[in-house]
Amino acid sequence: MTGTAELLKRGRGRRRAETTVTALPPAYRPIFTHGQNVVLEALVKKLPRIRRAVVSRRDLMVLTGLSRHVVEDALRLARQIGLTREWQHKPGEEANTIEIISPEWLAWIEERMPQPAQKRASLRK
Repeated sequence: MTGTAELLKRGRGRRRAETTVTALPPAYRPIFTHGQNVVLEALVKKLPRIRRAVVSRRDLMVLTGLSRHVVEDALRLARQIGLTREWQHKPGEEANTIEIISPEWLAWIEERMPQPAQKRASLRK
């Protein structure tokens, strides 16, 4: 097998992330493609409670199984519509700091994040 057939066979074996729940509020979902929604969901899972972290595009590619092009498009579009902001630490570094700045998106995330388990009262006296 050579050429296109080999590429297709290799492509079928790539891991793809399937999601039924998106990390975006309903108003923002139609703006992004399915792949871009998957990238943003992975971003939310990667960010800590403070919603700011150093994240590389390569990490998002590995987590989602999507191409660098899809990852970059998702992050660029999120920046353009005011969901996130992003900056580099040093020129040439692969990882950037990404912060979620949209109040709507932050509220949506907080509503849907699993709450920490509460301590149970002891049944023994």
